[in-house]
Amino acid sequence: MNMMEWTQAMSVGSITIDNQHKQLIALINKLGEAMQQGRGNDVMNEVLSELTDYTIKHFRYEESIFSASRYPHSELHKQKHTVLVDQVKSIRAKMESGQSAVSTSTFNFLKDWVSEHIIKTDMTYSSYI
Repeated sequence: MNMMEWTQAMSVGSITIDNQHKQLIALINKLGEAMQQGRGNDVMNEVLSELTDYTIKHFRYEESIFSASRYPHSELHKQKHTVLVDQVKSIRAKMESGQSAVSTSTFNFLKDWVSEHIIKTDMTYSSYI
């Protein structure tokens, strides 16, 4: 299983936001490591809970920066945040209800949405902050 790695290409130019992105990546990797050790189901609820809570906190911080920086696409960006949080909450609810088990596709989805959001969506505000 390929773990995520933060690279300088992911930097948005804010130490605080870059560190928050690194924390999100660490949470994804925590799940991947547990899966490699055969403990994915044991930690999935914990990781999804942490990921949901931390993502909400991170998005709130980003959105506060949008206001201060006059980022012109803030409403669209906020909508993307809402969709991402809803997707993670949906995965979490399915796991908690036993409708779904941890899988490589779940891990890859989480990994991809974090990297896609940082590299594509977040880079659109980097020149404004």
